[in-house]
Amino acid sequence: MRVGDSVEVRVADWRWQVVVKALSERRGAAEEARKLYEETAQSRAERERRQDLRRWGAEPSAGMKGRPTKRDRRLLDGLAADTEDSSH
Repeated sequence: MRVGDSVEVRVADWRWQVVVKALSERRGAAEEARKLYEETAQSRAERERRQDLRRWGAEPSAGMKGRPTKRDRRLLDGLAADTEDSSH
């Protein structure tokens, strides 16, 4: 890796495109490491857009009302069994 290199950092679903500004001889604190790279404007805009979508998007469990009842569980188990039978 050299100064000026562009690096894509991926953690789960998140991605950052950064440009190396400087190198360090040893591993250091995160605060010091942040001074060694700069995120690209395009990467920052995309990351912020995804954060907003996630923040303002519908909560996946918003339609659920607590735990499934016994009847709900049986219906769910029946759906899973039907899916397994049709896949063979």
